Amino acid sequence: MNDSLAQGGFSHESADEMKDNRFARSRPGERRIVTIMFCDVTGSTAMAENLDPEDWAEIMDEAFDYLTAPIERFEGKVARLMGDAILAFFGAPVSHEDDPQRAILAGLDIVKNLQPFRTRIERDYGLDFNVRVGINTGEVVVGEIGSEQRSTWPPVWNRLRNPALSRYLKMLIVLWRHCST
Repeated sequence: MNDSLAQGGFSHESADEMKDNRFARSRPGERRIVTIMFCDVTGSTAMAENLDPEDWAEIMDEAFDYLTAPIERFEGKVARLMGDAILAFFGAPVSHEDDPQRAILAGLDIVKNLQPFRTRIERDYGLDFNVRVGINTGEVVVGEIGSEQRSTWPPVWNRLRNPALSRYLKMLIVLWRHCST
């Protein structure tokens, strides 16, 4: 074993070798316009703290069915399930001319189709189970990022701030509030 590794460090040779390997594996991404949806459960930490962990896992497992079905129906890609949230893309890996509209329709369907589930969770557990949906569209670079040990597919986005889209998002939030009451 190399002495510097045994002492918790790296040799200069191994650091240079890792850098060379990373550059050899690097793949440039593809520039695209992608609509990104983020949806999470409001107040989930407080709700989870008041339930048995198995009950909370059951609730979230069923909730993910309601959250992901509209995304798949409108041909979006669920990129990640994260505890109480989902991240989805419309426009990567498959793109459509109307991806922003598809994302908005999926978001509205999530809110609408969740109503019977919300009613049941309130009846059975006394919880106000609700979600919020955020959607934005912008230019991204799509491709694998990371190393062999740790990589991720989701796009890297750098320009998702657009005043017209922000106004559109505000309109969606107003619709969401109207549908969720």
